Amino acid sequence: MYDGIVVVELSRIDRDNLYSQMIAKVLEENDVPIITPSKLFNLNDESDRFMFDVASMISSKELKAITRRMKNGKIEGAKRGEWIQGTPPIGYKRNDDKKLVIVESEAILVQQIYNYEYLYDFDSHNLVVIVL
Repeated sequence: MYDGIVVVELSRIDRDNLYSQMIAKVLEENDVPIITPSKLFNLNDESDRFMFDVASMISSKELKAITRRMKNGKIEGAKRGEWIQGTPPIGYKRNDDKKLVIVESEAILVQQIYNYEYLYDFDSHNLVVIVL
């Protein structure tokens, strides 16, 4: 298999307890150590396996906390009227306050697409031909 798996830190292997345990089992069965800058983990050694398991649980907990904070941040931004979904849709741009403003030149195109699609019942293939 491999001589070892090199990672910057144990949390880089996986932040999901189930997957971490599955990976650890495969590594343990094949005598493959985990190599970090500070330690070599032999998962067949009881204390190394314990340290791996504890680090795995901490990483999983940390991921849940990060996810919760990011979700809360997005909710708060949305409450303030900020665009929080990455690239704004065509016809809009994000200003310095992270709020959407209409781009008039693109808004005309959006209006044309809307008119063709809904008022004239065009499908997406015909819209591409018309818009291009």
